[in-house]
Amino acid sequence: MKSTDIQTQSFLAHFQRIVNAENFVNRFFAQASASFRGMGNRIRKRTHAT
Repeated sequence: MKSTDIQTQSFLAHFQRIVNAENFVNRFFAQASASFRGMGNRIRKRTHAT
C-alpha cells in the first residue's frame, strides 16, 4: 500500500459517509414535507367544512 492509496481509501470512506448522510437527510425531508402536506390538507378540509 502506497501512502496515496491509503489517502484515497480514507477519502472514499469519508465521501461514502457524506453520501449516506445526504441520503438520510433527503429521506428525512421527503417524509417531513409529505407529513406537513398531509397535515395542511387535513386543516384545509376542516376549514372548508365549516
